[in-house]
Amino acid sequence: AAEGYTDAETVPLVVAPDGSVSELFGTADWDGAVLLHDVEIVDGRELLLFSLQVGWQNPDSALETLYVVDLGSGERTEVGIVGEWEAGTSRLHLATTGLIAGRAQAGARSSALFLAVPGSPAASQPVPTPGDLGLPEYETECRCPIGFTVAPDGTTFAWFEQYEPEQFELVVRTIDGDEQRSRVDGSVSAAVADDIDLGTASMTINHTATGDPVMPPVIFTSGGAGSTVFLDGLVATMPPGTAPAAPAPPVIAVSAPEGVALHDEAGEPFETIDEIMSIALPLADGRIVGQRETGVSGGQWSAPDTTPFMWNPDGTTYPLFPDPGDTQAFTELHDVATVDGRTWMLYSTNDDNQNPEQYAEHLYAYELGGIGSHLELGQIAGWEGGTSRLHLATNGLIVGEAYAEAVHGMLVMAVPGSPAAAFVEELRPGRLGLERSYFDCTDCPRRFTTSTDGSLLAWLDGDEIVRVPLGPDGTPGEPTREAAPVGADGFPADLDLGGDGTTYVVSYWSPLFDPVDPPANPILVDADGQATALIGLSATVG
Repeated sequence: AAEGYTDAETVPLVVAPDGSVSELFGTADWDGAVLLHDVEIVDGRELLLFSLQVGWQNPDSALETLYVVDLGSGERTEVGIVGEWEAGTSRLHLATTGLIAGRAQAGARSSALFLAVPGSPAASQPVPTPGDLGLPEYETECRCPIGFTVAPDGTTFAWFEQYEPEQFELVVRTIDGDEQRSRVDGSVSAAVADDIDLGTASMTINHTATGDPVMPPVIFTSGGAGSTVFLDGLVATMPPGTAPAAPAPPVIAVSAPEGVALHDEAGEPFETIDEIMSIALPLADGRIVGQRETGVSGGQWSAPDTTPFMWNPDGTTYPLFPDPGDTQAFTELHDVATVDGRTWMLYSTNDDNQNPEQYAEHLYAYELGGIGSHLELGQIAGWEGGTSRLHLATNGLIVGEAYAEAVHGMLVMAVPGSPAAAFVEELRPGRLGLERSYFDCTDCPRRFTTSTDGSLLAWLDGDEIVRVPLGPDGTPGEPTREAAPVGADGFPADLDLGGDGTTYVVSYWSPLFDPVDPPANPILVDADGQATALIGLSATVG
C-alpha cells in the first residue's frame, strides 16, 4: 500500500505450464494486501507462506500477520503477527521442517527472526534464537548482518556480515555450529542485497533493498572466493527443496565426443545434451554434475579444464568451485549421492607434481548446497599409483579399486558420520573371499563397486560379475555369480551399479586409461540380464 498499489493488485496468481493465469484466491477472502514469501512441502502438504497487511495508512491500525495456506485443501493457518507501523520483515523463507527464517526490523533495531508453522516438526521442538547462531540484536547504525535465510533442510542458515566498510562475507552456518565464510566480490553488492534463497546446490541473491533493483540477481556458489552467475531479471527464487516422494527410475548418462545422451533403464535414449563432458553424473531433479576433462592430462589440458560444473535442465551451467587459475589442482570427478539428506560430490585432486616424494592424490566429499562443506577423506594414491573411478552409496559407503604399479586391490572407505562409517572397517577383503591385492593380472577380481543404496558390493572376476549383499550393519552375505560382458581384452574401465544393483553398466573407456581411442561402446545390463550397447565412450547410472 505504501507504494500505491491496491489490495486487488496483490492477489497471488497461478501460472500454468500452458501459459494460462488464474487467481489463487479471490479478494473477497482477504482484507488487506498480500505479500508472498515462499512455497515448500511440509509433511506432505504444499504450503504457501504469505503475510497480510491491513490498516497500513494509519499508525494505530497498521498490522501485518503471517499465514500459511495449504494449496491442496485451501486450509489457512495463522503463524503470528510479524509487523506493525514502522516494523516488519524481509522476505521470509520456509524449510521442509516448517521452520521459518528471515530478518525482523522495528524502528532502529533489527535481528534474525525464527518462527514455526503450527503442527509442523519444527513446532515440536524449541525454535532457534538469534543467540543460537551467535547473533545479538543490532542497532541500525552498525555493521549489521542482513539477508537471514534458512536452507530447505531447516538446519542450515545464511546471512551477510560486514567485516570492513563496504566489505562483506557470506556466512553459512549449521545449527550445530559448523560455519563457512566466503568473501563477496564486486559482482554481489551485499550493501543492497536483502534476500538470500538457499537451494540444494547453490543460492540466489537479490538486490532490491533500495526499492528498484540496482543489480541483477545472481546464482552464488559459496566456498573460497565464491563464484557468481548473473541472471536476467529482477528477483530470482530457488525451487522447493523437498525430495521426490518416490525414487526416480535410473537414468543412464552416456558421454560421447559430441555431448551427452540420456537413456532410460531399458537403454532407450530420451534426451541429448549439447555439452561436452568426460563424465556426467545425473541427479534426481534432472540436473547433471559434469566435468569437461578429468584428472592429470600429461599436457593435454590445464587444471581449470577439470573444474566440476552443474548443468541445469534449461541448458545453463555454472562451476561448482571458483576458478583460481593456474594454482588449481587437477580434479577427478568420481560420483554423487545423497547421504542422510545431504548431497555429496566425491572427487579427488592432485597437482601433477613430478617429484616422486611429493606426488599425492587426495579424496574429498563436497556438499552440494547447505553449508557447502568440504570433507577431506584422506590420501588415496602416491607416485605411480591411483584408483579407478570410485563409487559413493546413499549410506556413505565408498568403493573402488586402488593400484600401485602392477598391484591392485579393493579400496573401501566411508563418509565420516554416515551409516557406513560404523562398519566400513569390518569390510576386509578376507571376509569377502578376496585377497588383499593382486599382481599383474586381467582375469582376477577387479573394478570393485557398490550399488547406489549400499546394499551390495560387486566386482568383475574373469568373465563374471560377483555380487555380495550387505546387511544394514555391513555383514556380507553369500556371493552370487553370473556372466558379464567384460569385453575382448577382459579389462573394462568401470562397473557402475544402479539402485539395488540389478541394473548395471560396464564402460570400456576412461579418460584416465584410454585418452584417445575407445576400445568398445559401454554396455547396459538390465534386471533380466538383457545386454544393450550404448553408443558413446563411457556411461554412468544416476
